[in-house]
Amino acid sequence: MGEPQSVIVDSLIPVDNASPLFASSRTNQAACFSLIEKALAKLSGASFKNLVGGNVAESLYDLLGVGVEDLHLDDRSQPPLSPANLKTLVLSNLLQGNLVGTGNIDTSKPGQELPRAKLGIRKNHAFAVVNATDSVVTVYNPQGHDDGYTGTGGTDGMGTLSMNWKDFHSCFNRLQIAPLSVKETHPNRLQYKREWSGVGGCSNFPGFRKNGVLVVDIEPGNELFLMMGQIDRRGLPRGERAGGGDAGVSYDEIGITVVELKSPAALADRLFVHKMCTPERYKVFAKTRSFANRRDNTLWVHEKDIKKKTTLGIVFSTFHPDVRGDYFCEVRSRHSVADSAAWTDDVQTTELSWTGEFPASLKLSNLKGATRCAVYMRQTAARVRVNPSKGKPAQPEPVGCWVLAPNGTVLCQPSFVKATESSTFVDLTTLEGGELTIAGRYFKGAKGGEVTVEVMVEGADGGATLVKMDEDVDVEALSGQKKKAKTKTKKMKAARPGFGQAKKTLEGLGDMYAGL
Repeated sequence: MGEPQSVIVDSLIPVDNASPLFASSRTNQAACFSLIEKALAKLSGASFKNLVGGNVAESLYDLLGVGVEDLHLDDRSQPPLSPANLKTLVLSNLLQGNLVGTGNIDTSKPGQELPRAKLGIRKNHAFAVVNATDSVVTVYNPQGHDDGYTGTGGTDGMGTLSMNWKDFHSCFNRLQIAPLSVKETHPNRLQYKREWSGVGGCSNFPGFRKNGVLVVDIEPGNELFLMMGQIDRRGLPRGERAGGGDAGVSYDEIGITVVELKSPAALADRLFVHKMCTPERYKVFAKTRSFANRRDNTLWVHEKDIKKKTTLGIVFSTFHPDVRGDYFCEVRSRHSVADSAAWTDDVQTTELSWTGEFPASLKLSNLKGATRCAVYMRQTAARVRVNPSKGKPAQPEPVGCWVLAPNGTVLCQPSFVKATESSTFVDLTTLEGGELTIAGRYFKGAKGGEVTVEVMVEGADGGATLVKMDEDVDVEALSGQKKKAKTKTKKMKAARPGFGQAKKTLEGLGDMYAGL
């Protein structure tokens, strides 16, 4: 978790022809690099072989304890970065004392030798950006040789390659930035060790709301640097690494999603409502560029995007649901958010469910001591609307529910949402009678399909229960909203003006014009 760790190693270094077999200084006059690599090998299952492969971000985090920002310069979903803007970005980070790595990454043909990039740059290989000026950028090949470089910027014959910014822009498509400066600019740090216990997944899946959410309050002038990581798998037996067998090291796809509620919740309800993270309740405030199949991932929540005081929910998740495992996460901030930070998992709830066809009415009982509850409607085998004449694909039928007090008072009316899942919040602090009626419906009274109703209750000490009622509730009658019968009315034709009316009209016009 980014903390210094002591590793004891001996001074024996594997050599070949009196030169270190692996990492070494350029002149073989310094043993520190070989000893650092040996310490990393010891942490990775006591084998140099386990250090083969990987990426710059993992290495920099292991050495520096700071999450690494991985920028995809060829990302078509983002505005293209010009050579001038790329120069500004690199120079700014070097000036701040940040470390910058680069490379040309091509995953189109895994395991195959790929043609060189421009100027003979080897693809899928790491380079360090070691110096830069207004006109020239210098990169270093850690293998210590020029490796077929054909650029005219010059080399030193030992892996240091120089080029202009235009060539740098066309040779490389990745930047890895280790922001060492955040230790000073963002000194406030929160760290957590957590566990994925199944369900979950990214916001593409209904289980997204079942992820733990870290809720923080933030104000203009603040900024967040978020980082998450999985347990390092290099030291595990090869059969226990993701992918199994000799597939090498592989990780679950992980990413960070920051959400903001569309309607702010009361202070007492903020954790519970963030636990109800269904699509209609939130908007995405910030998100990692992708859910990456690597050990670590990071995300900036920039100061320029925080325009008002607000509450954010931070979700550290895998891309796919139903993943189990340990992970750690970190929040660095310019100003402390510790006083407001809390996890939705801290809210103790009772969860109940029922699955069947709609329409249906359910009785939620034994709510003594309960303070609030959430009702989720999820279509498991949905009744869908299809318009074959226009070739439109099937869509979920909007579902919603009425929530009624024991005396028939309507506590909540449905907001029909055309989504796989929606939720309804119910305040139980003033409830009398200890039970609720939940009347689930399709929009416009449709029938059929299979729907799962889940109820999450906070504070119930009487063993809450959820059962289907024998008779369906007439919601309109109970709520006093029975529609009146429509009465037919004849459309009256507008009476044609008689001569007298026309004469008066003309006289009026004459008077008006006379006045002019």
